[in-house]
Amino acid sequence: MHRFFIEKIEPNDQCINLKDSFQLHHLRDVLRLKPKETVAVFDRAGNEYIAEILEINSHATRLKIEERRPSNKLEVEITVACALPKKVK
Repeated sequence: MHRFFIEKIEPNDQCINLKDSFQLHHLRDVLRLKPKETVAVFDRAGNEYIAEILEINSHATRLKIEERRPSNKLEVEITVACALPKKVK
C-alpha cells in the first residue's frame, strides 16, 4: 500500500486534503492512482490512517479516512557512532 505524509491531521477529521505538490505529483502522475483506491497516510505524531481517494485534481487530492491506527512508538534507543580514520601518512 502506498504511504503519504501529512503534517497534521486533526482527530475529528473525516476528510483530509493532500496539497504537497511533490506528493501530489507522485500520487497522480507517477503512481497513477485513481479515485476509490486506498492509500495509507501518516502524520508527524506517528499515527497512521487508511484512506480512500475521493477526488484528484491539479491542486489537491481529497481523501476520506476509513481507519485510524495509533502510533507504534518503540521504547528502543539507538546510538550511532562514527570511527575517525587515522591521518594519512
